[in-house]
Amino acid sequence: MVSTTNQILVLTFACVVCIAGATFVASAAEPTVDIEVNNEQFTDGTEIDVGSDPTVDISVTAETQINLIELYVDGIAQRTFDPNGTSFEEEFQLTLDNGEHDIQIVAGANETTTIDGVITKDSGAPFIEYTEPFSTPDKSTPPDVTTVTEGQLTLSGDLFDDSGVQSIEIERRFEYRYANSRETSRANYEIDDPGDSFQQEILLGNGENEITAKYIDEMGNQRRHDFSLVVDDRRAPQIDVNAPAQVTEPSATISATVTDNVKLQSVTITAPSIGNKQVVSSRSPEPNADRLQVNINENIDLSEGRNEVDIEATDVNGNSVSEELTVEYVRIIEPTIEIDAENTTVEGDSVSVQGRIFRGEVTRASIQTRSDSKNGTEIVDIGGVYTQDSVAETVTIDQTLTLDTNETVTEIRVLATDSEGTQHEHSVWINAKTGTIGDSPSAVDGSLPSDTTPMSTTGPSEETNIDGDSDTNGDTTDDNDETNVETDENTLAQDETTTSVATTAVESTSSSQSSPGFGVIIAIIAISLAFIGITHRR
Repeated sequence: MVSTTNQILVLTFACVVCIAGATFVASAAEPTVDIEVNNEQFTDGTEIDVGSDPTVDISVTAETQINLIELYVDGIAQRTFDPNGTSFEEEFQLTLDNGEHDIQIVAGANETTTIDGVITKDSGAPFIEYTEPFSTPDKSTPPDVTTVTEGQLTLSGDLFDDSGVQSIEIERRFEYRYANSRETSRANYEIDDPGDSFQQEILLGNGENEITAKYIDEMGNQRRHDFSLVVDDRRAPQIDVNAPAQVTEPSATISATVTDNVKLQSVTITAPSIGNKQVVSSRSPEPNADRLQVNINENIDLSEGRNEVDIEATDVNGNSVSEELTVEYVRIIEPTIEIDAENTTVEGDSVSVQGRIFRGEVTRASIQTRSDSKNGTEIVDIGGVYTQDSVAETVTIDQTLTLDTNETVTEIRVLATDSEGTQHEHSVWINAKTGTIGDSPSAVDGSLPSDTTPMSTTGPSEETNIDGDSDTNGDTTDDNDETNVETDENTLAQDETTTSVATTAVESTSSSQSSPGFGVIIAIIAISLAFIGITHRR
């Protein structure tokens, strides 16, 4: 019995050992894969760019026998290895087409190890489809010679490359003769990381321009294009003028914008006061961006009447244009006299006059205050506004003059003499009490038409009796003195009542002057009512 038990224990222990051993072997059998592409580590998720077929180095180790190693390119097995051992190492060149490729390496033993990555092969130079100033839709090379009409244009196109274009280098060369020598003008342009397209503005000379364009991708592959752009300039410059047709000042500003599609060689403005003035003068045909447009801003003196002004422009190809214009100077001699009513004020017996004399030629000016009397118009006060010997275009009026204290309305009169000796005058009238200024005495004296009754702002006269006086026709309303209120016993309230009644009586009398009998009746009623009120209070 003991022997049987021992056998069972031995057998159980052996099974446990076998199971554990099997588990250890299975765990240790997962292969280790080490890959290099062009000496660069290639692990799971790696992306590598190459310019030619890359060199691949694969190293695999495992605790158990390696069953199989395969390399897939875009899902297709390209290389298969049967190591027949626990280790393997191989170096080989992987043949790839240009473009991006999905790479997968699978190593199998008791377990499988998989590594996925991307290799992009770019062994070709970029391709270009030009869109300006010529087009190459089939990615072909540009034409050797292209004729254009502009000295400043845009070279543009779309880019195609497996790894992407890193930079573009463009050189423009223009050969010309100047001062009996041969010169070469060069301009270089560089674009970094242009993406899928590019645009570059290029300045050209009049004639043949040699262009070299280089396109370099991320792998260093380069495509070079050589071609010529010939500028054939047959269009004259353009002149856009901004100048007044008529002025009242002896000078004017002439503004103009002159443009050309290649280069302005000369721009001249001619006027009587300045003669021929060269705004631009350049004999060299060398390209110059500042000569594509020139702005003119010239102030010229004018003679009275019509003044002829001429602007002429010529480009480097000899194309010319001229623009003629006329500026008329209309001389204004007669001045305008203006009194500033808002700022002219009465100060006691004086008036402070503010104003100006302008838009003319003034040689002298004075100011007066005047009033009307039985003997005619009399000058109250006078002051000098401008007493210089020279001609003035603008004169300020700032004078304090005395008013006529016997009159409500005083005339303010300004006299101005122009450069031809003609005297001009302007008058306003001011009310000394209200400060109102107008263009006639009646506009400021407060007078109203004769058929209009002036409005009174005061109450009834203190001399008005409650029994009434003679009306305007001399009729007596009542002479019964017994009805007069003369007692000293009247209270303040009685006085107020009496005054109110008297006022009513007077107003009624005024409104019925054409009927004396009616006035008498009203007066009697008013007196009766007053007497009744007094008796009632007692």
